[in-house]
Amino acid sequence: MESEIARLRSVDLSAGSIQAAEPRYEPITPSYLGRALVAIENDLANMDTSIAIGDEAAARRSKVMAAQRGCSVLKRLCDDDDFNQILLKMQVETITQQEPGINSRISETPPPGQAAFRELEIQLLELAGLPELLATKHVDNAIAAYWSNSTGSLDRMRNPMIFLSDLRRLRDVSCQTAELLSRGLRQEQSRQRWKKLLTYGLGGTVIVVANSIGTALLGPGGVAASAAIGSAAVGVAASSVP
Repeated sequence: MESEIARLRSVDLSAGSIQAAEPRYEPITPSYLGRALVAIENDLANMDTSIAIGDEAAARRSKVMAAQRGCSVLKRLCDDDDFNQILLKMQVETITQQEPGINSRISETPPPGQAAFRELEIQLLELAGLPELLATKHVDNAIAAYWSNSTGSLDRMRNPMIFLSDLRRLRDVSCQTAELLSRGLRQEQSRQRWKKLLTYGLGGTVIVVANSIGTALLGPGGVAASAAIGSAAVGVAASSVP
């Protein structure tokens, strides 16, 4: 016992040791982001249910919870070195693929027996932990967002700083005070805007991160197309910022 006490007293309590004892966050992976997105979607569904039954206090709590989750995840994304490397890789993939090739891949009709780009994207999001219905919704939303502004989506791919700037805008508005977040609950239009803001940005980011490990499944052209629709979803979310 005395020797153990002496050993503990000799432990270095320098700043480095204290830092090493700090809690370690889970790495930024598709599954980590997927779980966060599912939780936010559930919070927003609870918000709608509470409004439908007239429980505005419960709706407010659900909206604030969704925003707090988004705030936490986006803070980490904006400062994560590995995520920045993923964005740089996305930029390289874009340079190697011309816009017509990306457009063709997103709208392609595959040969018999082969999966279409959309189906492969849905599979990737399912691997990230999204239920099939939710994975399908986010892939379809991202594809629709791309076709609504393909040039802007490609600009985000070619310049990771634009992508990061959009995420920072989403982070800042997600981290606002609960008082501000509680406004507009009774207005369907306001609730829909918040849904886009809180889910499209993270959904697009899940697509980007998932495609970074799905090269074998998607192929180089598919990775670039995947980055394109992910960037488009992030752009739609950023455009919803008040």
